[in-house]
Amino acid sequence: MAVASLSGGGRLLEEKGGNAHCIDHGIPIHHGSARTRPMRILNLGLFRTGTSSFREALSMLGFQNIYHMSYVFTERPQDSELWLKAFDAKYRSKTPQTRLTREDWDSVLGDCDAVSDFPCAAFSEELIDAYPEAKVILTVRDSPEIWYESVMNTVWYAHSMSPFASGKLLGHPLLEAWLPKLFRMGKRMFGDVFNGSFPENGIDVYRSHSETIQRLVDEDRLLVFNVKEGWAPLCSFLGLELPKDAGPFPRVNEGKAVVDKVLAKQNALRGSMRRVGYSLLASVAVSAVLYTVYRLS
Repeated sequence: MAVASLSGGGRLLEEKGGNAHCIDHGIPIHHGSARTRPMRILNLGLFRTGTSSFREALSMLGFQNIYHMSYVFTERPQDSELWLKAFDAKYRSKTPQTRLTREDWDSVLGDCDAVSDFPCAAFSEELIDAYPEAKVILTVRDSPEIWYESVMNTVWYAHSMSPFASGKLLGHPLLEAWLPKLFRMGKRMFGDVFNGSFPENGIDVYRSHSETIQRLVDEDRLLVFNVKEGWAPLCSFLGLELPKDAGPFPRVNEGKAVVDKVLAKQNALRGSMRRVGYSLLASVAVSAVLYTVYRLS
């Protein structure tokens, strides 16, 4: 694998099957972590494919530190800066591309033995190459159309209803520059991964994402998994026995509950902002709404 140290600012290009699977960089992404446990599972399914339920299932099977969008909000908000650099490098760079190394990914994911959901799903090809020993799981819905409808009625709806979603709080789009990195990270997810418009491109991106993963990963390393299938295929694939007290496969963040929780949070924040003013609560409100939106994805 052709690699370069991020701290050295090298410029290399790796080709695989005629396509470059690389990320350009200009700033080191390291924050000092090293791998402390093996990376065992990469769940690279998109949000609203049961990624939170899957994360809960892995926890019940004994996995620890499962990296998920909610993990960024609750445990490591400082990681948002590193992910923003990675998003900008992969999706917005116009210069020759340099590949992030396994060491780079370990600097963010080194204490995790599994990942699920965004932001990792946005870097599926890179993580597949970085961790060849890890098993890959692609969580899916019954069809792209069912997935799209679920996102439109939950995560996208809540995101678009937020007064911060367009950067137009107080009527000025430049306010986005003042908002927390967590908010900009959410915008990268919808803007970059879905080519500028989730409503227009969501289904196509879902299909191409699934096709890419199935093309890159050998069959014996990959499980395409619908959480409705329950424990059996997952435990068989992982070679693990189901704990006797596990109960049914977890079901987290059902559709209507997502919207109800997010809208309740937004309404409460709007009321607070009317009472004490926008400027005082802007940064707190952004983080609270976005945590609710992406935790429920």
